[in-house]
Amino acid sequence: MQNVKCKIRSGVGGSFCILHSAFCVFLLALSCATAAESGQPLTLPSPQGGEGGVREVAEAGPKFRKYYLWSEPAGIALIAYSVLGLALIGERLLAWRKVKRSSQAVAIQVKDLFATAKPDRNALLGAFEKSDAPLGQVMVYVLQQGTTNSPETTQLLLDNALENASRRLKKNLSLLACVAGTAPFLGLLGTVLGIMDTFNSIASQGFGGPAVISHGIGQALVTTAGGLAVAIPTFIAYNLFTAKANNTVGELREQASRIFVALGEM
Repeated sequence: MQNVKCKIRSGVGGSFCILHSAFCVFLLALSCATAAESGQPLTLPSPQGGEGGVREVAEAGPKFRKYYLWSEPAGIALIAYSVLGLALIGERLLAWRKVKRSSQAVAIQVKDLFATAKPDRNALLGAFEKSDAPLGQVMVYVLQQGTTNSPETTQLLLDNALENASRRLKKNLSLLACVAGTAPFLGLLGTVLGIMDTFNSIASQGFGGPAVISHGIGQALVTTAGGLAVAIPTFIAYNLFTAKANNTVGELREQASRIFVALGEM
């Protein structure tokens, strides 16, 4: 029992990918909001030839506006979504960094306690109460329930503690999933409303030519691009965080079980 191993792998797996995803949320949403085709006046060759005809048609051609994401209500909502997604991803990255530091500290304490002899419950409880690592929270929950527990009781308490730890590790992930799941539909809504507005303009003002129609549709499609730009990296980050949380809970179960087996309670 002296060689009880307490291996805590608490590095944030895929943190580089998550950080890259967060950067993509900001970069892509920002590019959709500011970069867009600036458009040029329509030029057509003159039937009589010569440069004068070309200039006259060019001057009479429609002046295209730039495509801005913030010019549509759905686009403004998508910009807010991108900011919210970045905030949630940043919060989770900071939380996992804190988990890493605290887990490394509690691993050293547990290793020292088991280095010489089998520690008692009070010594373990005192060490774990000083830590805010997930393993410390799980062990405190079980050890505080009584002086000695049967294997069945210990297993039940451990399951409850791991469920609580899972909820803490997955904090705000449901909101992140909501952002990833609804952003494309919000972009599609903006596109539908934009196309409807284009056809309403045609009905009231007449057909302005393919260039005018293409500009209206292009402006409408910007919200679809913005929705996808927000949703794709946010969805990637959500899956990475969820997988990391599930893997960590599995590791916590293994580590806690080893400690309770060493104490003779499992």
